[in-house]
Amino acid sequence: MGNKVQPLPEPCKVCHHPPDHHPQVRDQMVDTSDLERELNERKTALKVIDKMKALKDERARAANSKKSETPPNSPTRRLIHPHCCQDEGANPMVKSRDYKSSEHGDSLLFHLNRLRRGNDFCDTYVATDEGGFRVHQAVLAAVSPRFKEEMELQTTEEDEKEKQLRTIRIRDVSPTALSMDQFIVFVFLPDFLLDFAYTSEISINLKHVEDIFKSAKKLAMPGVVFFCKEFLSQEINMDNCLKVLEVAGRCGLHDIVEKVDGFILRNFDQMSESDLLQQLTFQQISAYMRSDDVRSSAELKLFNAAWRWLKYDTSRSAHAHDLMADIRFGLMSSLELKNHVQQVEFMRTDPQCSRTLQEAYEYHLFPSLQPLRQNNTTKVRSSTYCVITVGGAQKEPTNQCLYLDLTPEPAFSDGVRPRPEWKQFQRAPKARYQLTAAVLNNFVYLVGGQNEVHAAGRAAESSGWRYDPRGNEWLFIAPMQEQRTEFCLCAVGDTLLAIAGRNTSGLLKSVEKYDMERDTWTYVASLKNPVCGHAGSVSCDKVFVSGGYTGQDYDKSMLSYSRTSDQWDVRRPMFSARAWHCLVTFDDNMYAIGGHRRNPAGWHEDINVVEMYQTSANQWTKMSSMDQPRSFAGSCVVNNAVYVVGGVSKQAQSCMRTVQRYFPEEDRWERLPDLPSPTSGTVCATMALSWRVVNQSQPIYPPSRAASYASVRDNITLTFNEQNSGTLAPGSETTKRSLATVAKQSNLKELGADRTSVEMGELI
Repeated sequence: MGNKVQPLPEPCKVCHHPPDHHPQVRDQMVDTSDLERELNERKTALKVIDKMKALKDERARAANSKKSETPPNSPTRRLIHPHCCQDEGANPMVKSRDYKSSEHGDSLLFHLNRLRRGNDFCDTYVATDEGGFRVHQAVLAAVSPRFKEEMELQTTEEDEKEKQLRTIRIRDVSPTALSMDQFIVFVFLPDFLLDFAYTSEISINLKHVEDIFKSAKKLAMPGVVFFCKEFLSQEINMDNCLKVLEVAGRCGLHDIVEKVDGFILRNFDQMSESDLLQQLTFQQISAYMRSDDVRSSAELKLFNAAWRWLKYDTSRSAHAHDLMADIRFGLMSSLELKNHVQQVEFMRTDPQCSRTLQEAYEYHLFPSLQPLRQNNTTKVRSSTYCVITVGGAQKEPTNQCLYLDLTPEPAFSDGVRPRPEWKQFQRAPKARYQLTAAVLNNFVYLVGGQNEVHAAGRAAESSGWRYDPRGNEWLFIAPMQEQRTEFCLCAVGDTLLAIAGRNTSGLLKSVEKYDMERDTWTYVASLKNPVCGHAGSVSCDKVFVSGGYTGQDYDKSMLSYSRTSDQWDVRRPMFSARAWHCLVTFDDNMYAIGGHRRNPAGWHEDINVVEMYQTSANQWTKMSSMDQPRSFAGSCVVNNAVYVVGGVSKQAQSCMRTVQRYFPEEDRWERLPDLPSPTSGTVCATMALSWRVVNQSQPIYPPSRAASYASVRDNITLTFNEQNSGTLAPGSETTKRSLATVAKQSNLKELGADRTSVEMGELI
């Protein structure tokens, strides 16, 4: 037998060199191919290899076929030369690592700036209003697209002979020659922008910020533009706000102007007491006086500020009437009008100002007509609507009034905006449970209810009150013809409708209408059947009533009432019969939420079912359910959301403190901060509270949050005047007696039923 031909060793898979290409690293070669498997596959192997190229091609084809047959978990085996191959993953001995210098950028800029200051390797001459200097073309082109365009434009326009002013030959590179083009760029490039291009640092102050911003804007340097805007935002304070407003206005920075305006509106009382007030133009002070967002403790302060601005310069007297038109005299009391406003001469002598003052007197002369006489001079100063709750009970009825603070505040330093919180404002004259509410021109009317929790109509009331956020006071209105509880009250047009309910006589089907001009209640068309626990809402100038309890069973009917025809019409019923539920209107559609019913097994239960009624189509649609079933809850609509507050959970056999918000456009529910205490039978309404009420109100926290404030409260010591100097230990009997004495001396007491109005501060 002849000698068996031995197959040649496989070349490197990466560099394709033969095995002996690098004898000095032959021992380091890693053989990762399976020679025996290749010999078996080829059987007799290769007898003669004529050309290395043919061998390479064959080996490549064999390697590709083996790769496709290799099991997924088997490692790839390759033969490489670690000395000359840089294939990562082929061999851990030759794996490359990436490095990046954190100091390279700063070092590069530092040395480029040194070269510029020494006029070394500068290839561009920049001409400015104050002279010129040499720079590096590439640096300016990198930081300013506008500068790059300017250089490209001038480069194309120049003659080639004029461009090639000098040639520099580099040693050891022959015969190559590099030419450096010297040309002049005529732009305004202040020194501070040039320094920023080379150092990434810039110093900005109020004196130069306008020049820096305009230059950076012209040269398209967004980094400097951002720093200018950031600087102006941080300089908004009582000393600089008007200067920032002036600069931002000339630079066209509308977002900065809005921030400054917001700052001035929030601090207008402080500004009005300083000389800054006199620096305002008529257009500026008029806009601030006209705004709903100006935060002042009293409208009289705004009047005095306007008067001081007019007196500062005699030429401003021509603006007296126009500026007084921005003051809301209806928000002042009659006493303030008489003792302060009327004492100003032009308010008596100027015909238009005198007429405005007379209208304010007439507004206060007929309190019951105030909701019908609303205009720009009587509108409450607030642009944010709140969720308010009145009354309700856990074990006993309460007269507590709360509102959910949804007021947007400026950004905080930590970037975190606190969640909305419940705050307390003026208490109602009496404690009530299951009372009803309706809002008319931002006046809240509260009517009926009961003074006991488990009276089932035996403790029904007929009295009612009206709350005015302008003066932060309650006013008694005429009582209804009948005592009512578990009924609904709706405001439609300029009237109120009290519908059905129950009292000591049982279930009611009568309906009463309240006439504000006469302050009287009269009967209108009654319902066909008596009912209680129903819900009502208004849409398309009609009153809608859904569900209720008929004494025997739960109802699912839907009725509508027209004022013009004084009659009730039957609409398509709900899918689920229910009572003591919520009915709210959003974009002419109504939503029936939660309630109480008898299930098919005959058991009473609370439900979380939500249905939407389309008024135009007379059709009901099921929507996403609430997280928690509830009845006897309060509800209202604020902006683009429905709020459901408190209630009763029969399954849990307890009152609820949870609050949920529903977004009809998204059909989505979310959780909001809890009520301070579990409450059922509370009534909700939507209204705008004046900044005076908001500033004087105090947050009320649930027990879980209030506990964290207890330690702070207990550490407070009472410091007395000179007659009782010294401190008292927290929680001691002496402290308790002293607190009682302070309360007695302050004449703090609950409201009496015979009072017709309540001033803020007596109960806080």
